[in-house]
Amino acid sequence: FFFFFFSPVSFPRARTMKVLIAVCLLALACGANGKFVGRVAQVQSLEGKVQSLTGPVDHCANCVAWAENALQALLQAILQLEIDACGDLCSQLPNQAEADICDLLCDVVGIKAFVKFITDADLDPIYFCQTQKKCEWNDNAAAKMISSNVIPTVGERGHPFTVNLTFSVQNHTGAGMFLNIIHSESGSQEDVEAAALFDDLPVGNYITTVQFDTTENKQDQITWHSGKYTVDTVFCAGECFSKHPHSKVFGSHNATFTIHNQSDDDDTDDSPFPPLK
Repeated sequence: FFFFFFSPVSFPRARTMKVLIAVCLLALACGANGKFVGRVAQVQSLEGKVQSLTGPVDHCANCVAWAENALQALLQAILQLEIDACGDLCSQLPNQAEADICDLLCDVVGIKAFVKFITDADLDPIYFCQTQKKCEWNDNAAAKMISSNVIPTVGERGHPFTVNLTFSVQNHTGAGMFLNIIHSESGSQEDVEAAALFDDLPVGNYITTVQFDTTENKQDQITWHSGKYTVDTVFCAGECFSKHPHSKVFGSHNATFTIHNQSDDDDTDDSPFPPLK
């Protein structure tokens, strides 16, 4: 979703649709109900210097990708089954690769502690991975959003749009996210949410770009009708609006774009005369 170099990695809101807008570029593919459509791989300073945020093993990004897919299934198993061992719990995951990672994490802390981590996380993947010491945090983090705009300002459904973001970091952030909430001003569809994960952002002034797709998704009832849309970008440490420790909202900014579909015009007949038969 984000290009930001965000390598493209939604949060529960009333009447808000969660949707995966782009392919997750992590070791594990994001699930259909995942929040993250990408992750921040690099940032570019206002002076033009590009800084990589990835290492040879991206523990935080991989952990969050796994947690996005696995936490809900594990929590349901904990609530519905009698779990006495790591194997009992992890075998409930439908994907063998996910089950293997579950076993590795569980064996380190033991089944009782692992169950507590899952239930305490309450489906917050970043916080869960912080409890596993896979993601960093900084309770003194300080940062702010400066500006945002969308290019192109007008386009057709099915074409990509790019959000340009400018922000600054005064004290390194720890793991967090940029949450994008795309709202149709006509109310033609429910809000679309998508987020990009970052492992940690160092002090500096930055620009980045986030790209999202507007291809029609009938399964999730996302049609991208003609009209004006607003993109609200929220910049957060941890998961935005989370009740857990290490989470805070640094700030937000909004920008607009317009979709104009020729097909919508073709479907509208303003002629005062009845159709020919």
